[in-house]
Amino acid sequence: ANKFYFNVESTGALKPETIVLSCLGVLKQKLSNLQTLLKHETSEGM
Repeated sequence: ANKFYFNVESTGALKPETIVLSCLGVLKQKLSNLQTLLKHETSEGM
């Protein structure tokens, strides 16, 4: 099993779990956008 360990620093306004989950949501959206752009690029090349 893969494990990832993170040190999360904050001012204390948000729980580390909240920060990580929020960041994962942003990363997921960015990867989805990249996937869409790549599909568009490859379909134009055909």
